[in-house]
Amino acid sequence: MKKIKSKSVQSYVMDDMAWKVDLPRFLKEISECSINVPYGASFRILAQILNVLTERAIEINDPALNIIMMHLGLYEGVHDKNASEVIAQLRKLIDADTNNEIVEH
Repeated sequence: MKKIKSKSVQSYVMDDMAWKVDLPRFLKEISECSINVPYGASFRILAQILNVLTERAIEINDPALNIIMMHLGLYEGVHDKNASEVIAQLRKLIDADTNNEIVEH
């Protein structure tokens, strides 16, 4: 796992109170409530790009990136009961890696 260099990323992924946005649901709500505005094509393109981003994030399998993707609602199962447990496990991996970096120096 690569070390998290950005303090803002580190803070965000380790914060239980960080803002979360269910991006797919949010975009769906906007498009359904904006009948007179042609968001459909734009949102379809954005959805395709987000799908590519999600696939790449899964390939990379970085704990911090996985937390961010979960907070954006881009992974299946983010609304499951065990999502907070998954995030806790990912944070332990981040902490372990951070502690290993400190020990190595």
